[in-house]
Formats: sequence, C-alpha cells, structure tokens
Amino acid sequence: MLAARRRLLRRDAAALRELAGMYAKALDRLKADRNALLKVIRESAPDRDQLIRLASFDNLIAGVRREMTKLAKAMAGNLSQEILAEIGAAGDDGLLLAQTALPGLEAAYIRGRWVILNPDQVTTMFGFLDPTGPLIAGIRTNYGPALAEFIRETIATGFVAGMNPRDVARLIAQALGEGLNWAMTTARTAHLWAYRAAAHQNYLNNSWVVKGWTWFAQLDDRVCMSCVAQHGSEHPLTEILADHHQGRCAPLPITRSYAELGFPDIPDLRPVVPSGETWFRAQPAVLQRRMMGPGKWAAWNAGKFDFSQLTVPYNDPVYGRMLRENSLKGILGGDLAQLFYGGKTP
Repeated sequence: MLAARRRLLRRDAAALRELAGMYAKALDRLKADRNALLKVIRESAPDRDQLIRLASFDNLIAGVRREMTKLAKAMAGNLSQEILAEIGAAGDDGLLLAQTALPGLEAAYIRGRWVILNPDQVTTMFGFLDPTGPLIAGIRTNYGPALAEFIRETIATGFVAGMNPRDVARLIAQALGEGLNWAMTTARTAHLWAYRAAAHQNYLNNSWVVKGWTWFAQLDDRVCMSCVAQHGSEHPLTEILADHHQGRCAPLPITRSYAELGFPDIPDLRPVVPSGETWFRAQPAVLQRRMMGPGKWAAWNAGKFDFSQLTVPYNDPVYGRMLRENSLKGILGGDLAQLFYGGKTP
C-alpha cells in the first residue's frame, strides 16, 4: 500500500509543480498592471473610495480576469489528462494490492481473473470526473471571474488610506497568492478523488476476490484527526471513501478468505490494519497534544467525547458528502463551559 501511495503522491507533486510554474508566468504578465497601480497610489495617495474608481485598479482586475481565465483553460486541459492517468494507475494498483493481501496465492491466479475498468467507464460512473462535468467545466468558466472578484474585494477591503506602496504591493501579492491556493486545492482534490473513485469501481468489478475496503490514512504529523479516527475502519464495497479536500487517504482492499476462494488449506495470512485510535494512544502525550490541539486533547483525556466524534460530515457541490475533523465546539455542542468550568459560568 505504501508503495502505491508514494507513486500517487509523486504524480500529484509533479502536477502541482507544473501548475505553480504556470501560475508564476501568469503573475509575471500582470506585473505591468500592478506597477501602474502602485505608481498612481504613490503619486496621489487615494482613499478607499478613490482607489476602487482608479482606471489602473480596474486594469489590474481586468488583467487578473484575463490571465486567470487563460490559466484555468490550460489547467482544465491538464487536469483532464491527469484524471485519466490516475484512473489507470488505480486499476493497476488495485491488482497489486489484492495480490499483496493474499500472499499465499500465486500472483498469476488473481492477475488472470482481475478485470480493470478503462478510464472512460469510470468517468461515466462519476460524472464530475468527465471533461464536460461540473469540475472541469466549472474551472474553465468560473475560476478566472471568481478569482478576479475575490482579489478586487480583498484589496478594496484591506486598503487603508495612507498605506505606502510597499504595503499595498504586499496586499496585492497576498490576494494573488490565494488564487494559487485555490488552484492547487482544486487540482490535488481532483487527483486524489479520481484515484479513489477508480479504486472503488475496480474493487466492485472484482467482487469475486474483494469484499470490502479498509480506510488507510498516512499517519504522520500532517494527518488530521478525522483521518486518524477513520484509519483502519472497514467498509462495504457500496460505500466510497469520502475524504476531505486534499485528503491523502486511500481504500485498501479487504479480500475474501482463502477458504472463500476455494483454498481451505492455506493459512490465513491476510494483513490487518490496526485502528487509528490504537495508533494514536500509543503516541507520546506531547505528540497527541500537538496533533489534537490542547483544548481538544484535554477534553478527550477527560473522557468528554469518544474518538469517533473527531469526524464530522460536510457537503461539497462537486464531490458530495465529505468528512473533515470536528471542532471542539462541534463535539461538545458549544457548551465549552462544561469542560473548563464544570458546567458553571465563571
């Protein structure tokens, strides 16, 4: 599983580096518009109302809309190809994972019967992965205008009369930087969801050997507590791994037993994934506190909530139901006084 994940994350990192390079070139083409606005600010020291009426301000926002719309079209084209690549990789990885989970069988036994869905079949099953679906089409049409409006509002709201050009340049850079965050979040989430969606469909298509899946998280200092809580949980083939945006978790196949496959004499050597809670309890208290946060860790240590409550669902217009880490307020129903003051207001 770890080798497959490393390959997935390497592909993802390479795609994000390419996207960052494209974004940097788009910003470079906006340099003249940005410098023209800073020159006017330096010479006229406008207030906020005057700023938003400046022709140079309008020119910068129009430039952002133009460049980011061009970027979005290129990004959508790249993403379509990357999604197809992830779908293909998931089919191959699923076969390898099934073979690894049944070490007592000859690899050829599973390989000879394993059916890998082609990318077109998967994109048909998951409409948001289709090049004409809401994800890719939405990037092409919405990203540029939405980012331009965000940057306009960010600069206008953050601008204070008397700001020197250096401060304004920093404000503009921060606003433009958020656009890269948007793009990377969109791309990474699409890569990982495409891989997971294809993995699920390939498991379903090979239910003769796969009967369910195990939630597998990357248990490191970057993992969120929702994913820790889900790690090791077992699910039916009809359920999909609904990780959060940019979530790195993957479904590990649960294979049928050797006896179910017609080999009753082979000892059951299928690997077992321990729960995330088991893993977390074995970690040093200082790491637990850092990962969970001091307030949440204190509440958990005091027995105020179960480990499973660290996960909460939310809805996304493209991906549907997703899971993220619950807040302490969400877990305790907003009554934080219950934890810190025994239910009494100080």
